[in-house]
Amino acid sequence: MPHLPRLVAPLSAVTAALAIAAPAADAASSHTFPASGTTVEIIDPGPAHDTVHMTVTSDGSHALADTKVFLGGDTTTPYHVVGTDGIHDARYAPDVDELSTGACAVYDGPELVADAPVTVAGASFSVDLPKGEVIAFESTGVEVGVIGVDAPCAGPADYQGLAVDYTNDHTTLDGFSWDAPAAPVVSASGGARQVTLTFDRERGTTYDVYSVVNGTRSATPVLANLRGAGTAVPVVLDQDDAGQALEPGTTYAYEVQATRIFNIADGSPDGLWPTSPFSVTASATTAARQTVRFDSGPAATTTERSAQFSWTIDANPAGDAPFCVLDATEMSGTEVPCTTTGASVSGLTLGAHTLTVYPADGEGAYPYRWTVSAPPAVTPVTPVTPTLTPTAPTTPTSDRDGDGIQNTWLISGRPAPAPARPKAAVTGGNVRLTLKRAPKGAKHLRVYRADGKGKMKAIKTLKPKAKSFTDTRVRPGHTYTYKIVAVNAKGQQSAASRPTTAKVGKRPKKHR
Repeated sequence: MPHLPRLVAPLSAVTAALAIAAPAADAASSHTFPASGTTVEIIDPGPAHDTVHMTVTSDGSHALADTKVFLGGDTTTPYHVVGTDGIHDARYAPDVDELSTGACAVYDGPELVADAPVTVAGASFSVDLPKGEVIAFESTGVEVGVIGVDAPCAGPADYQGLAVDYTNDHTTLDGFSWDAPAAPVVSASGGARQVTLTFDRERGTTYDVYSVVNGTRSATPVLANLRGAGTAVPVVLDQDDAGQALEPGTTYAYEVQATRIFNIADGSPDGLWPTSPFSVTASATTAARQTVRFDSGPAATTTERSAQFSWTIDANPAGDAPFCVLDATEMSGTEVPCTTTGASVSGLTLGAHTLTVYPADGEGAYPYRWTVSAPPAVTPVTPVTPTLTPTAPTTPTSDRDGDGIQNTWLISGRPAPAPARPKAAVTGGNVRLTLKRAPKGAKHLRVYRADGKGKMKAIKTLKPKAKSFTDTRVRPGHTYTYKIVAVNAKGQQSAASRPTTAKVGKRPKKHR
């Protein structure tokens, strides 16, 4: 929706005013629209609140139900419309930069701006709108008009209303002053190859996270443009500046800086992006690598066909059970039920054996080797198929997590590391996946998809350096789940990534 010519002071006057002093946040703003007498009042209760309150009052020359307020965004974000019937999306006509004539192209789409109800009272209606989203400082134009034969659907030339340009009005709708935000207060905690940072994330503000090594802050952030949502949202870091996985038992330090979201349009004064001081350095140590110390086991050579093991797992505060495999090779092995303190096997054949214990953190493998020999008396020995004690169903080694995806690429008896979880976005009725760097040794990336609660099916094989994939074979109204696996030169598949989902919205009804 094109904005109307500005009805306020020219840009040169605004620039001069800003050179004198930056204005503070206004408590409220009210504008009268001469074409219809309709008034719009936006009241900002201050930075402690996540919403602004908008009230639209009609002078009675038009039905209140026909009065609409259009909330603008940028060129990639749909405009929204507010009326007595609620909040809806307002889409552009297919090939022109204006609203279509069909009921102003207003419809219920998948990207409603808020669930807050619109309250109607007499000749006015009101609604609370979120800050930093719909009412983002200096990015939002507010256009008010009356739905009718000619206005505002016929086009810009016949538009009845007023474009309110809050940049030139010196009005801050987010309740933020033009001063720099306060330095974030950051806490950090360590985990398995990760550090979690927690800090308040104010609406209308973005946050950049920098690493600190030997007291020196990185030149560029390791995470940038984290948008504030009004709450403290944990941020999980699992890579260093070079994109490598964090090391176990290592201390990492970070600092966070906040920046106001002002979204200055082209031609507006520069220097309106105040940033906070850097936070106090927050550091945490990743969980130490778990190690296995065998306390007891069979002799190096024995005639016993069974074996008892006991061990201690260091740096295992959660008490997670390890994964144990008898006679593991790159392609085979028998899973053995085991606990945090030991295991037992029976029905062993003659020859060399190895019990390999894989701690729950997946950071290492600890083998115990011994040989079962025949008794001194020479008697025929019939090989016996190993039986496991205690008896328990074993998990198929080719599909460890039961998602239907075969994980045949093994490293030290365990599935090769999974690729990073992809990010999904619905664009133009398609699902676009953003991919991260493929694991070491991968020759391909394979995309699996499930429709709703259906089974995972392979839909595409990509090159290892692929950064994105667009799924065009999706249907409106369906929810899809995606996983990514790495494929080695033998065609074997690694563990699957964590799933990500995307819902394809229903197509709007066409207006006739």
